[in-house]
Amino acid sequence: MADGPPSESTPPASSASSQQTSVPDTLISVTVALALAFIFRVYVIEAFVIPTGSMAPTLLGEHFRVSSPQTGAVFAVDRRLTESRRGSVVGDPFTDKDLPTAGLNRLDGDRIFVRKRTPLSPVPERFDVVVFRSPTEPDERVIKRLIGRPNEQIALVDGDVFVRDDTGIEPGRSTTWHEQGWRIARKPERIQRAVWQPLHDMARVTGETDTGPWIPETDDWTVYRGVFRHEGTGSSSLRWDAASWEIRDRSPYNDIDERRDQRIGSGGVRSGLSPSYPVSDLRVRFGMLGIDDGATASVVFGVRSHEFRVSINRSEGVLTVRIDGRRDDEASWTELASADASASPGRVTEFDIWHADQAFTVFVGGERVLEHAYDWTIEERLEAAIPGSTLDELVAFDGGLNRLSASEQYQLPGIRIDVEGSAALHRLRVDRDLYYHPHHAQYRVRNNPPPLGTHPITTVVLGDGQLWVLGDNSPASRDGRTWGEADPWVAHTLPGTSGEGILPIELLLGEAFLVYFPAMHRDSLVPVPDFGRVRLIE
Repeated sequence: MADGPPSESTPPASSASSQQTSVPDTLISVTVALALAFIFRVYVIEAFVIPTGSMAPTLLGEHFRVSSPQTGAVFAVDRRLTESRRGSVVGDPFTDKDLPTAGLNRLDGDRIFVRKRTPLSPVPERFDVVVFRSPTEPDERVIKRLIGRPNEQIALVDGDVFVRDDTGIEPGRSTTWHEQGWRIARKPERIQRAVWQPLHDMARVTGETDTGPWIPETDDWTVYRGVFRHEGTGSSSLRWDAASWEIRDRSPYNDIDERRDQRIGSGGVRSGLSPSYPVSDLRVRFGMLGIDDGATASVVFGVRSHEFRVSINRSEGVLTVRIDGRRDDEASWTELASADASASPGRVTEFDIWHADQAFTVFVGGERVLEHAYDWTIEERLEAAIPGSTLDELVAFDGGLNRLSASEQYQLPGIRIDVEGSAALHRLRVDRDLYYHPHHAQYRVRNNPPPLGTHPITTVVLGDGQLWVLGDNSPASRDGRTWGEADPWVAHTLPGTSGEGILPIELLLGEAFLVYFPAMHRDSLVPVPDFGRVRLIE
């Protein structure tokens, strides 16, 4: 006789077994999940909050957000705004107007993801952004840009990075900048695009006929709402007004002192801040309409005792871009490179002209059409940037005076746009490159060794497992130039890779690759993130 169905009050055997094992299974699942999360954090990706402004404006620590009602510009300024005992003034970077500091939005630092380093990870590439434990304060985590890699020598020359493979230096002998093998380190395009910093943008002008820092040299120019128009068949020029708008490595992020002129002079003497240096690595971009056959337009860079001219002309429907060069005491030009490009007649064509790291790059309509690099030595670079002096005179250290740190002797650059025929220039903008200072606020021009890497007697020499890093905000970054000796614990634990100003590779945590949760508004009742700054890190 078959058994009857089980009573409703008696649970099935499988149900009872499930109840008995549910708690252990849950504990195992939670433990596995926590273990995976721990492994992921330790070995794959970790979150990190940027504390200070040493990488500004590329990456931001705690800062204030400023909006200009005149120009619509939105920019960050250092959190020192409320900490300074001096009068704090914020200036619109596109005008000479001071902005009110009351009621500014205070924001936290950017939150980033770091791709963790493992023993099998390769050394990051030069100019990558890295996170590491500080060699002078190992409990702190720091973010900088990688400049020097193992077995290299590094020199900072007129704001740029020069590299030489370490050929072995005898103990007690310093390397010199006369030696062979030095070469400039050029940034990849993706990084160069990320680090351009604005000098002026005609899209930000306030008056309908305001010319900004540009001076039309004849009366056949008109300007309306930021657009320059040249009429007729003759030739004329727009010239950058260097007398009232010097091209230096100023940043609105740092200019919060009422005694610091944001346009003219180095600012180092009056304000007590680090001086500002002339920057000759520049970007000029604009949209151009109406180049007739036979008409030309040229952008002329007056930099480091030379002139470089990027010419644009249309003939028989073909757009030709050419780069010429000459010393400023020569009458004739030498053609350096040329290429043809496509441009639609009757439409605005975008031109983007870069001079960075001793190289020119020209983009037309977003397409790279022309490149030209020139490989000056350190000696040629300095003697061009500081005319009238030899390298031996510049690096002499008589009486403790470091001439390479004196900003006023470096030649100021100039920009000119020559047009022949009818043309209109839209959205004319000038940006500058990063500039690595040979000066630091903690050091004086006299009586102190020059910051590391900025003089032949402090050339950076890296061995196996040694790195060198700098901050993008060079005037206000405490980095490999001025760290000094390693923490005693680091020196004892890592005797083979620690050293003055050096980052041992064992302290490298990983590479920063994403701003995943941007700065929070700290002064609002409900914290609001600025999602407009979610981006990949270059």
